[in-house]
Amino acid sequence: ADELERDVLEPYRAMRRGLFAIQDIPERLRPLFHELDRYTAARITAWELFIAALREPAPDKQQAMLADYKLREAEVTDRRTAFSAALQRLE
Repeated sequence: ADELERDVLEPYRAMRRGLFAIQDIPERLRPLFHELDRYTAARITAWELFIAALREPAPDKQQAMLADYKLREAEVTDRRTAFSAALQRLE
């Protein structure tokens, strides 16, 4: 759990902070940035749930957390699809 948090989750958090720091996004790119933000937020939330589940000592609570994680993963997939669609519209 610690390695996942350090090596995967933290870089995603840093990337998302970097997105917020960007100023004067051209109008044409705003939908893309919006979808990227939605995707990274969903990805971060899903990983946070997974990490919390890994750290949960009670098996029944862990199973409930993993079920919630799986639901969040479905949202991640939806957000990734929306981001891909926004990217294709730029081509």
